[in-house]
Amino acid sequence: MRSDFVEFDVLSAVVAELTPANRLVCDIALSTGLRISDVLGLRIERLCLRPTVIEQKTGKHRRVFFGKKLLRRCRKFAGYRRKGFLFPNRDRRNAARTRQAVFLDIRKKAAALGVNAHITPHTFRKAYAVKFYRRCGDIFRVQKRLGHEYITTTMLYCFADKL
Repeated sequence: MRSDFVEFDVLSAVVAELTPANRLVCDIALSTGLRISDVLGLRIERLCLRPTVIEQKTGKHRRVFFGKKLLRRCRKFAGYRRKGFLFPNRDRRNAARTRQAVFLDIRKKAAALGVNAHITPHTFRKAYAVKFYRRCGDIFRVQKRLGHEYITTTMLYCFADKL
């Protein structure tokens, strides 16, 4: 099932209800346009203002911008830990949190708020594309940011609020 686009006020309300870890995961995705799997794969020792991420889906290297406030939140969340995954799996020691753990939290909180749209972790990538396109107005810049090969894919993201 496809993820729906959700207006930013509704999305913000859902994010506000998430666990602190999942809230940070979604905030990073919404601020950078990274896929949730790439956010969950972030390593503490590589955190900086402009980290390079190797996308799990495509294998492409992508440089993203965190900003000082988001970077500070990530470092505070990491706490005393200096190495390893920023979002560790609570059951497996050397693994990252799963996408399903984030999805279940999102789905539960959206249902509690009465949101009928199908919100998934990928919804945040679509929201990023819509927000960035509204700000810059250049679909080719959005395509580059998201790392899409085809402009038609980017169009689906940029105009998700119109579909």
